[in-house]
Amino acid sequence: MVRSKKSPVQAHSNVQTTDVLSITMPLINRMKVEEKSEKTITSYVRSVERLVRFHDMVHPRDMDIDEVLDFLVYCKEERQVNWRTNKMYVAGLRYYWTQMLDDEDFASKIPYPKEHPSLPKILSREDLNLLFNSCNNDKHRVMFRLIYSAGLRRSEVINLKLHDIETQDGKMRLRINKGKGKKDRYTVLSNSVLQELRLYFKKYRPKVYLFNGRKKGQKISEAAIRHAIRLNCLQENCQRQFSEGTDS
Repeated sequence: MVRSKKSPVQAHSNVQTTDVLSITMPLINRMKVEEKSEKTITSYVRSVERLVRFHDMVHPRDMDIDEVLDFLVYCKEERQVNWRTNKMYVAGLRYYWTQMLDDEDFASKIPYPKEHPSLPKILSREDLNLLFNSCNNDKHRVMFRLIYSAGLRRSEVINLKLHDIETQDGKMRLRINKGKGKKDRYTVLSNSVLQELRLYFKKYRPKVYLFNGRKKGQKISEAAIRHAIRLNCLQENCQRQFSEGTDS
């Protein structure tokens, strides 16, 4: 059961709705200097902002550990967020207390949720053929084939540039820059997908990024990829499995 919220402490410790940025902007700036990913920045900022709003705009420095736990219990039991989301909330709050409030002891009191890992869903050959053959859009089809054959994450597809395709001297590979953990790596590029990419290039003439957004020179968005998956997956089960596979 979620504990009742404490009545606001001294008036000066409350922050106005318009002042939430006074808490989150220093946090954002620090993480940008540390070159954390956009996804991490968004997740950590969301955790702090939702904590503050949950407690009627009380500044985190004026909260006790029970108030933080109240928020996490609310997220789990009322909003029914999964353990992965709750884990991100905890990571964000721990980071805030450690780095922004210089209180590592408080941060250590915020417990991580128990993990409930599950095996990834594996698409059958029939599901893959269904996905690829349902694409009336050549751009979507070659993008899906590349994701599957090269084992790419969605964020890696988004940031893939034309010069990351290496075929000189008999090489057939993709260079992935700043992938998971901000590590560079190479991955395979199949000959059949390479041929499709060449036809795709002749038709769409992308600039800078392999898969442009609405304007050439701008990368495709995550929302656009999600839309393409929903648009082209004819079976609900295929859509769910493919989406989960490209999120990690």
